[in-house]
Order: sequence, then C-alpha cells, then structure tokens
Amino acid sequence: MATVSKTLLQFAAISAIVIAATGCEKGIDRHLETGKGKEAFFASVQKAASEITTDREAQAILWSVSVSDADSTNDIHARYPNATLREVIRGEVKRVIDENTQALAALEPKKAASDALLGELKKIVAEDIRFSLERDFFGLQPRISAKVSNRGNLAVSQLRWRAALFVDGRTEPAAVAEPYDSYNETRIAPQILKNFGVARETDRPSKGLLPGVSVNRKFTVGHGLGQDAWKTIEIQNSKQMRVELSIVPSSVKNLSDQQYWGPETSAEYNARKKALDTARSYSDI
Repeated sequence: MATVSKTLLQFAAISAIVIAATGCEKGIDRHLETGKGKEAFFASVQKAASEITTDREAQAILWSVSVSDADSTNDIHARYPNATLREVIRGEVKRVIDENTQALAALEPKKAASDALLGELKKIVAEDIRFSLERDFFGLQPRISAKVSNRGNLAVSQLRWRAALFVDGRTEPAAVAEPYDSYNETRIAPQILKNFGVARETDRPSKGLLPGVSVNRKFTVGHGLGQDAWKTIEIQNSKQMRVELSIVPSSVKNLSDQQYWGPETSAEYNARKKALDTARSYSDI
C-alpha cells in the first residue's frame, strides 16, 4: 500500500511538472521561430500574441518587435535564438536602456549648452504690442507694432516672430503667422519693405539688434495684400483684439546671418529620454 502510494505520488508530481511546462508554453512564454525566415518568425509572434491575457503584455510585444528591427530576422536569431517573447522583451529592455543611458550621458553637455543658448534667445522680447487694420493702396492691411528689446547677450541680424491674434477674450487664436524681422541695413525703400511684410524700425537706422538695445517695429502680416486670415469679417467686427509675439528660436541669426540655435540636440535628447522611459516601463515583464 505504501509502495503504491509512493508510486502514485511520483506519477502525480511528474504529471504536474509536465502540465505546468506545457501550460507555460503559450502566450508571452511561447518560443518563437527565429531561424526559419521572416514569415515563420511573424507567424510565431502572431500565435503567441493571440494567447496573451493583458493589454500591457500586448503593448510590450508591439514595443519589442518595433525596437528590435524584427524585419531583420537574422539579427533577431543572433540575439535571441528561438527565445520566448518574454525573453525577447527582457533582452530589448536591457539593450534599449543600456544604449540610451550611454547616449544621454554623452548628450548632456550639448543639451546644457543648447538650453543656455535658447535661454539667451528668449530674452529678446516684444512689449507694448498693438494690432490694427489699416487701409492703403493695396487694400486692408493687418499690422502689428511693438517695442522689441534685446535683454540677452547675443547680437541679432534677423529673426521671425510667432504672432497669434486673439479676439474678444477668446483663448484660441483667430489667426497665427510668422512675420520676418530684419535688423540689417538696406537701401530698399521702407515703404516697399512695409508692403512686403518686412518689419522696419521707426526710430533709427538698423545695424543689428545689439544687446541692451530696444527699437520700435511695425509688421505687415502678409505680402503686399495682407494675409486674409488676419482680416476676416469676424476680426473686423471684433470689439477686442490682442496679439502675442514670441521669437521662433531656430530663425534667429547672428550678425553674419548664421543660425544661433537649432532644435536637433533637444529633439534627440527628448527622443532618447522617451525611449529610455518606455523601456523601463516594461522592465518588470
């Protein structure tokens, strides 16, 4: 009786192990076909994905396939030969974390310098901003006047503004534009410049917007005929009109007409930071 019981117990234990092993071989723990070409690989991924039980696992699968260059099944097979989806996810989590941690460390000095430069550019500000619709030979002209002050330490030859027009207290702009603002000397008649939407200061000749300098500016929004979006009937009939001006940082140029700042460093840093955070969010799978 004791012998029979022992045998039964051994059989039950073995059966439990087999059942458990078989039960694990599905979903995220299903082994993939990585060495038989793209079709076999994606078929095995699809089979495993059809057996998953949570949305988070589904998101992790999509993420791991997207970052692992799954189209190159040779690379997948070299890194994860016939591995389970869970093993692929964990491998890609580690790879993406390691890669972006190193890249972010190398980018930190460039990002700090880029942020400092951007901070100086944002010290170019527009104040006492006024908007009007004026009629001339070319018709109705939307015009913006402002006092521009360079409170930073960078000399500027030209830039663009982001102009947003708000009417009757609304929080969404009725119109937006990017008028050009040049501080280069020119022999072109101011009236011609005015008609083509190029700002000219009203109080003295221009030899660059130097640090500590303030000048009065006036922009025509549009080229010659005025931008239609800035002179709609709604705008003409509004009781209150307000314009906000902020510089477009990538448009600001030095006295040699070279760009001061570009968004590339910040864009790369932010993209890598996002990739790192996403990888970390799947590290417990």
